[in-house]
Amino acid sequence: MSRINLFYLAVSLTVYLGLSYGLYSYFHLTDDTYIYLKYAVNIINRGELSFNPGELTYGFTSPLWLFLIVVINLVIHNILLVPTLLSIIFGMAYITLWWIIITKIIHQRTLQIYALLLVSIDPNLLKHTYTGLETTAVYFFSLAILYVFFIREHPNSFLMGVIIGFSILIRPDLLLISILIHLINNKRILSDEFFKVLAGAAILVIPWLIFAYFYFGTFLPSTFYAKGADYPIGRYFIANIKASLMIFLGTYLFVFIQLLVLGRSRLKEFSNTRFQRYYTFLIVLIASYLLFYSLTISNEFIFSRYYCIVFPPIFLGLFLFLDLQQNTKMQKIRSIMYYLIPVYFLFISSFHAGIYRQIYFESEKAEDQIIKWTIKNTKTDDRIYRDRIGKIGFLTQRYIVDPVGLINPGISKYRLKGDIVSFLKMKKTTILIGPKLNDEIELERKIPKNIFLLDSIATRDNFLVRQQFIKMLNMKPNNIVYCKISKIQW
Repeated sequence: MSRINLFYLAVSLTVYLGLSYGLYSYFHLTDDTYIYLKYAVNIINRGELSFNPGELTYGFTSPLWLFLIVVINLVIHNILLVPTLLSIIFGMAYITLWWIIITKIIHQRTLQIYALLLVSIDPNLLKHTYTGLETTAVYFFSLAILYVFFIREHPNSFLMGVIIGFSILIRPDLLLISILIHLINNKRILSDEFFKVLAGAAILVIPWLIFAYFYFGTFLPSTFYAKGADYPIGRYFIANIKASLMIFLGTYLFVFIQLLVLGRSRLKEFSNTRFQRYYTFLIVLIASYLLFYSLTISNEFIFSRYYCIVFPPIFLGLFLFLDLQQNTKMQKIRSIMYYLIPVYFLFISSFHAGIYRQIYFESEKAEDQIIKWTIKNTKTDDRIYRDRIGKIGFLTQRYIVDPVGLINPGISKYRLKGDIVSFLKMKKTTILIGPKLNDEIELERKIPKNIFLLDSIATRDNFLVRQQFIKMLNMKPNNIVYCKISKIQW
């Protein structure tokens, strides 16, 4: 890489790190990140893959991310720093790989710098840089798959397979983009190249699948079943479609406008068959992931990080447009979007950062108070039923009973039968903290009435009624969130 290219890359990385820190450095270590940390600590201290000590559960999505946390912690010995450090490193690697790609597919220097700026200020990338989750790694591996299949000349098929193997170990649903790329790129599905790619991926993935089956009793993580596979398919289909469209159009509205307008009006004029093939791939890719998540996510909301697999291909489609032949009509459209897209990105990031900051600080302050109460007022052998399992499980070292089913997948059949209480009784649950709202009616009706603390908020009137209970947590009215803590004697 030339010095001038290194200079532009350094500037873009500085912009990325500065914006992500300035806007989202507070968004640090989400509850899901603490789940990884809890597993990592049990690997280090107990030599087992478990959340609750002694119970071997596949409650994490990304085995590669978990083992990276463990390995890096052996070097820097700061388990709370490692996830965020990894997120930042993969974010920087993602932008670096983009610069390599951009200099190959775009020939005008001004457009190269513009494209590099766009990926550096991508609102979803900025938002997930400090979370400590594998999101930035998914960005990177999604782009790496695009690079070896679409950009790199004379790609090594076996190397493609290895990259896909690592990708699947980071996020299993990266398998779908790999399959779609192969179908688009090859007339013969079972070609020699296919078997070389398959061999490269199998070397990494099959050993893990065998281990997972014999260790956990399942090939797939509990997160897959807890988020939807254990529930009727398409249960939240319409709601998921609406949420997905809000994620796509809320952030990439003007990117899609440019892609759709130019694609519809000029696609027939493009003699570049590779571009036509990629445009088809992009449409199929977005539709496939939209349907996949909307049908399979049946027990929670869809988050923007799910679609981080799709965002790099969208950018690549945009950049392929940027380097097309000049004509007057296309220049007019492009000149408008040229300025509008980055301005809109910065607006969306600032807007979201302000909203998330308020919500995050309020929820984390309340969660910290609940954790302090738990440490002070519960015994080490208490079993706590809590919907946010990560942080409380990591910091209190208590046994956690999970209403979603990430670390105790057997709960779904009880939930479907409307018999959560039997599951809690089987788990010998002693403390309820903020049970899921759809569980409350059943729990209040069936659980023995020995209320230790009831209702930490909501309206002012409710606060006044429950004031004597809230004093037990030493909470102030403006620090309260909706929470219910009950002590059970079966």
